[in-house]
Amino acid sequence: MRRESILIYLEDIPAEPIAPILERGVLVGEIRTGGIRAAIEQAPSWRVVPAFLVLDVSGVEDVAGAVATLSSVAPQGETSLILLGQKDCVAEYRKMIEAGASEYLPVPVDAEALYEAVVRLAGQKATGQVDPARCVAFIGARGGMGSSTLAAAAAKVAAERHGRRTLLIDLDIVEGAQHVIFDVDQTPAMQQMLEAPDRIDSIFLDRSIVQASKGLFLLSMADIGSTKIFTADAVASIVRQAQQGMDLVILDMPARPQVEIEALFCAGIIFLVTTPTLLGLRDAGALSDWLSGRNYPGKIVCVLNRMGETRAGAVRKEQFERRLRCRVIELPFDPRTPGQAIMEKRTVGEIRGPLGRAFRQVEEELPTFRRPTEGFLSWLLKGG
Repeated sequence: MRRESILIYLEDIPAEPIAPILERGVLVGEIRTGGIRAAIEQAPSWRVVPAFLVLDVSGVEDVAGAVATLSSVAPQGETSLILLGQKDCVAEYRKMIEAGASEYLPVPVDAEALYEAVVRLAGQKATGQVDPARCVAFIGARGGMGSSTLAAAAAKVAAERHGRRTLLIDLDIVEGAQHVIFDVDQTPAMQQMLEAPDRIDSIFLDRSIVQASKGLFLLSMADIGSTKIFTADAVASIVRQAQQGMDLVILDMPARPQVEIEALFCAGIIFLVTTPTLLGLRDAGALSDWLSGRNYPGKIVCVLNRMGETRAGAVRKEQFERRLRCRVIELPFDPRTPGQAIMEKRTVGEIRGPLGRAFRQVEEELPTFRRPTEGFLSWLLKGG
C-alpha cells in the first residue's frame, strides 16, 4: 500500500487504541476531537481532502443528514469514508453504508482493525489515474511566447469568474514566474515532490501549495542553478493527488527541457502558444507533429500571441490552421495591458481592452465540466 493521508475525528470513542495507526509510516494524518460535528465546522477550510476520512458518529441520531451536511460544505475530491459507531449489528452496518460510508466499524475499535479496513478499501480503489478532462496545459513553441502570462490569466478566470478550485503548477523550475505574477511566496517543496513523487500525499500537498487568490492555489519556484530533468510520471503524481481536491489543474510547461515533454499527456487540452512568424510556425508544427506521432488523444489549440506586433514577415492565421490542423486563436499585440496587469496585481484576462476581449476565446476553451456543488462526498451519497 502506498503512502496515503488520513484524518480522524473522534468524540465518544477513545483515541489511545487508535493512535498507533499513525506510527506505521504508511498513513499520514492526525486525530482530532469533536466527531462529525467538528468535521462539519472545519471542512470549509480544508484545501485538499484526505484519502481516508474516519468519523465518530456515536450519539448522532441522523447520520445520513450529518454526512449530507458535511458533503455540502467540504471541498470536492475523492475520499473513502469510514464511520465508527456503538452498535454492532447487520442493520446498523446497512444503515451506515446507506448514509454514504465506505466502511462501518463498531466499538471497540483499535489501530489494527482500522488499518485492516483502510488496506481493504485501498485495494478496492481503482488504480489512480489522472483525469485529463480536469487538466489543461500551456506551452510555448519556444521561450518568450507569453504562455506563462496566459496560463496565469486562465487560472485566475477559472477560479474567480467560474468558481472552480484551481491549482496552477509552474513547471519551469529554473525561471518559474507564477509566484512573481501573483506576488506570493515560492513553494520549494515542489522540487521535493518532483524528486520523490512517492512522498506525495494530500497533507504534503496541502502544506506546500500557496493560495494566490480566492479559489486559486499555486505551486511555483525558481532555482537558477537546477540542471535536473524531472519525469512525466512525477508530474502525473502531483496532478493525480491535486485532482482529489481541485476542480481544475493548469500546467505551465517550460519551453526548455526541464520536465519530460510527455507530461503534456496529463492534459486534455493543450494551448500551444506561439507568434505569427516563420520560426513560430516551424516550432509549433514540430511540437504538433510530435504529439500526433504519439497519438495524443486530447485537443490542441494554437494561440497566436502578439498579432500585429510586426507586419514584415508575419505569417497569416490561415497558414497556421493548414499546418497544425487545429483551432487557432489570435491575440492582438497590446503592449499596455501586461504592464497594467502587473501594476494592478491582475492578469491580462481581467483588464479591459483588446487583449482582454480576445482572451475570452481562450476562456471558452477551458473545460466546461459541471462544477461540483454538493462537495467531496456527493459521489458516495449517489452510490459511488
